[in-house]
Amino acid sequence: MNDVRRAHARVPIVGVFDAGIGGLPLAAAIRRKRADVGIVYLADSARRPYGPQPQHAIKNYMAEVAAFFEDTDCDAWVVACNTASVAVRDLPAGRTARIDMVQAVQRAAADVGDARIGLLATASTVASGVMVEALPNHDVVQIATEQLLRLAEVGSSDHDVIRRLTVDAIAQLHESDCQTAILACTDFTAVLPVMREVAGTVTLIDPLEAAVELTLKTIPEPTSMPLNGDRGAADRLLLTGPHPVDVRQHALTALGLELPHPQIVTLPTPTTGGTT
Repeated sequence: MNDVRRAHARVPIVGVFDAGIGGLPLAAAIRRKRADVGIVYLADSARRPYGPQPQHAIKNYMAEVAAFFEDTDCDAWVVACNTASVAVRDLPAGRTARIDMVQAVQRAAADVGDARIGLLATASTVASGVMVEALPNHDVVQIATEQLLRLAEVGSSDHDVIRRLTVDAIAQLHESDCQTAILACTDFTAVLPVMREVAGTVTLIDPLEAAVELTLKTIPEPTSMPLNGDRGAADRLLLTGPHPVDVRQHALTALGLELPHPQIVTLPTPTTGGTT
């Protein structure tokens, strides 16, 4: 049993998984909505980025991640990474409630109507076709934005390159007659101000709030008891290896999310659910 188990059951705990820092905005949004909730943030930093990797490899990784969260006392866990969300849907449900970004994209697209929409995502997500299948009532144009997402993932300060890549992505949306685009990668959050600045008439939809809504529906209602101290003890920041960004500092300075110092963990080898 891993050391993420809590000693008591009074504090609701949500697990948030991402290959890197892309899930931190979601974790911060959960904390803003529910200050009583503990956060267990797990980054598979040793094997990031997931975007360029084949789906069979990512599915194996996610079998390990799922086994990890099944051995915690989280009330629910959310796959904040869209690429990982595509892979995890092939795995059986466990005891712990699991939310993924495919569900969040579906929820976010519900208000778009039947207009053609663009889907900006990693190469792996685009190649899988899962997002298109998840939106059967929409005419979806997929656009892979791998280079832009890699810069966003590591918090690059090369604003000129980020702006140029963003302009290219928006231009592809215009060429495809897409007036609405769903940002199907949590790393887009890091460059969202630039994207909105150059989007022009294209409406950009970030499914983050939909993911937060789906996640909070799965955990206990707020308690009237003063649990801030207990919540702090429940928070964890877990990495599988070194990350080029100081994850704890980034969470605090960029998002106002205070997490404890990171711990390095080894993900378990699942007895079932993985592929070779």
